[in-house]
Amino acid sequence: MKKYANIIMFLAFFVFMVISGSLVPVLGETNAILLNSTLSFILGVYLFHNRLKEEYQRIRHRISIPKLLLLCVGLFFLSGLIRMLLVFGLSEFINFDTLGQNQEELAKIQQNMPFAFFFFLTVISAPIVEELVFRESLNGWVNPDNKLLRIIMYVVSTFLFAAAHVFSLQDFIIYLPLSIILIWIYAHFGNNVIASLAFHFTNNAIATLVMLLSSLLPRELLGEPVSIILNLFAR
Repeated sequence: MKKYANIIMFLAFFVFMVISGSLVPVLGETNAILLNSTLSFILGVYLFHNRLKEEYQRIRHRISIPKLLLLCVGLFFLSGLIRMLLVFGLSEFINFDTLGQNQEELAKIQQNMPFAFFFFLTVISAPIVEELVFRESLNGWVNPDNKLLRIIMYVVSTFLFAAAHVFSLQDFIIYLPLSIILIWIYAHFGNNVIASLAFHFTNNAIATLVMLLSSLLPRELLGEPVSIILNLFAR
């Protein structure tokens, strides 16, 4: 079974999504999402736990964990800066008023779910599952010597990850920098999924914190510009 781990993980991700979607009328949206996340998380850990251990040991020979996390924090703010530049640079041509529908869904889930479950969903399960699906499953099988195929799969991985998080063109434009940084750090450390996992963990942890803090403050108090900036970082 683990011989075909990449294929199984990639297909199961979408199968679980369909199954959980069909169970929404029975379980409710929040419970269905939690079920999907938990099933994907368990399968991913089962299929890739040895791979994750190997990659963790491998990356420690390249960079210390504190330095890796510091790099991830820097990349998080770089991603947010790029998003701000895109929004303000393209606002004349693209209407960004509908920006953040994915965040609205997360905010709704947060209100209907205990914080421990929400933390597991956004900061632990989502990064592990999505990195195993969109980075490792799509790129881990590629022969490192086949540079053309490797580049093609990097592009496919980047666009699929961004597309999986969006409801509109505006959201796609905003998620693209995050997706590019994820594939960059994965490739930079020799297709090491622990590297992209570290950034994904960091991104989601800070974004979740920003989202929780901004939800405690009235939008009127923050003002429109600050609200937009916080929304760009809460992704």
